[in-house]
Order: sequence, then C-alpha cells, then structure tokens
Amino acid sequence: MSPANTRGVSLLVLTHAFLSLVGCGTMNTARPLSPGEHAAGLTVGGALLDMGAPIPVPSAVVEGRSGVTTLADRPLDVNYGVNLTAIAFGQAGLHVGAGWLLLDPESGPWPALSVADRLYVYSNHMDTTKDDRSWLLIDQLELTASWKLGESLLYVGAAEYLDVRNPGLLLSPFAGAELRRRRLGVQLEVRWLAVNQPRISDAIPWMPDGRGAIQPTLGFSYRFGGDE
Repeated sequence: MSPANTRGVSLLVLTHAFLSLVGCGTMNTARPLSPGEHAAGLTVGGALLDMGAPIPVPSAVVEGRSGVTTLADRPLDVNYGVNLTAIAFGQAGLHVGAGWLLLDPESGPWPALSVADRLYVYSNHMDTTKDDRSWLLIDQLELTASWKLGESLLYVGAAEYLDVRNPGLLLSPFAGAELRRRRLGVQLEVRWLAVNQPRISDAIPWMPDGRGAIQPTLGFSYRFGGDE
C-alpha cells in the first residue's frame, strides 16, 4: 500500500474512533469566564446513529470551567472534564483546555469572538480484557462567534480536531444556544463532526449518510464565585 493510501486508511480509522469516543458534547467556550468565576456542568449526547430512528451514541461528560486571568483586558479561562460513559466501557477519557475572549464589541450587531483549545486524552489501559493497549490524543481548536440576548447566548462556530500522532483534518461546524437564568444554564447545540470526511463503511451507520456525523448536545451548568 502506498504512503498516501496508508495515510488515507489511518485517517478513516481515526474518524471512526473520533466519532465514537471524542464525539461527545462539552460546555461551549463562547464566553470565557472572568477571573474568580467558576462553572460546573453535565453534558449528554453523542454522534447520531441511523438505527431506524436517529439514536445518539450514549455519552455523558462532567466538567468544570474556571476564570483564571485576563489577557489584553479580556478574560481567559480553563476547562477540564471526564467522560463518564467511557469509563463504563473500560476507557479512561478526559479533557483539559483554555479559552480566551478574542473580541468583545460593546454595542452594535457584531458578535463577540472567542478562541479555545482543548486536548482530549483517551486510553484503554484500564480494560483488562484487551491485550492491546493504546492512547488517543486529539487536539480541538475552535473559533466561536456569539450574541447576547439578555442573560442568554446564541453562538455559531467551527472546530478543527487534530490527532496528535497522526495529523489530519476533521472539520466540524456547530451552532447552539445557552439559555441562562442567573447562575443556572441550559445548553442546546448541534455539531456536524468531521464534515469533510466521507462515509467510512456500512459497519457503523453514522447520520447523515455521506459525510461525518451529526451530534446533538444537551447540557446543564451552574456558575458560582465572581460577583455574588
């Protein structure tokens, strides 16, 4: 097999792993938290399978965010979390990252812009039924535009997921809303994972039939700290 074909097969295998494991919902990074402010949350959802009806791959992630400082007078926060569903299947899955408010217009129709980077680390070393031990390291870089509606947010953006050991493009546009009342928030998001990758095989019927997979996410969060 030629190097180009080998790389293509490797990318398709990565896409399968990405949709199955890393294709899990997380709290949005549209508006980084201010220093001293924190958030704890739970998100559920995953890439959709065509099982006669759209069925998401079960995935639940518990996570947190913490505002740590400002950069150019705009907030920078960190995020961290654990995939609970991965643990149930003998996988250790966690993520850690940071987000920064790149641009925040004070008035007018222009959106705020944020940039965030998040590293996903998955390992099957805790699964004693398998002889083959491996790691999956995926870096997620995303840019998000958001508009405030009172306490709530509307946002759109695009993410690029990169396998640290076998780089390849996995582009993923998304759109969502964060409905917030004081310190409680509900997030609704739809993300088209690996939109640039064709259907891999008939073994796993990802939706839609053609490219990547659609991922809906429902999330709940609670903020504390900062200005009480």
